[in-house]
Amino acid sequence: MKKIRGELSPTAKDTTLEDATFRLPDGREKAVPIVHRPDAVVVVPVRLGGDGGRLQVLLVRQPRPAVDEDALIELVAGKIEPGDDALTTARRELAEEAGLEGLQWRLLSESLVPASGYSDERVHVYTVMGLSTVASREDDAHITREWVALDHALRMVRDGEIREMKARDALRTVGERFDPLVAAFGGVTRADDLATAAGEALAAYRRECAAGEMSAPAGGEYASAPE
Repeated sequence: MKKIRGELSPTAKDTTLEDATFRLPDGREKAVPIVHRPDAVVVVPVRLGGDGGRLQVLLVRQPRPAVDEDALIELVAGKIEPGDDALTTARRELAEEAGLEGLQWRLLSESLVPASGYSDERVHVYTVMGLSTVASREDDAHITREWVALDHALRMVRDGEIREMKARDALRTVGERFDPLVAAFGGVTRADDLATAAGEALAAYRRECAAGEMSAPAGGEYASAPE
């Protein structure tokens, strides 16, 4: 499908509405309104909790008047400002919304499209560990924060308690890709099981590769087990 014309109408800060017309493969034309928005980041802070060493993630609750919600459950998130890159934005939002800074950042996805039917916004998803506290932004005092076990957060997604789409997608991505132990090799979420499960996961992966049942991932993701 090829765009053949479009008219832009700025509607609000950082948002532009385009009345675009596309030519379909069969030659017909189709009008498609497109909301142009800056790309955004979602940050999933992760730590080992005191409840037996389970992996925990930080959820935030904040009012969202547009959907008549007083305390919608979300993740730390924000739009990428002009001149900033995704990681710079993620660090800023983590400090401002959660009062945290982190040492270990991992990009999980840069291709989530939360509203593909009408917007070109893409979302970059990060996890971060090695956390310490910093001063948060005063005008974010309305945001409440809660650490929950990763497996509990995933249940909240499945049960519909977490309804914000970026948070749902990001938590699912963390559950699937944060570590091969979390999903692909049995859903391990306790720190004292990590080393054993990592060794088992690596051994199983190598056996499957040797048998030709699984191809090696790019970048050597499973090259070694954690210490």
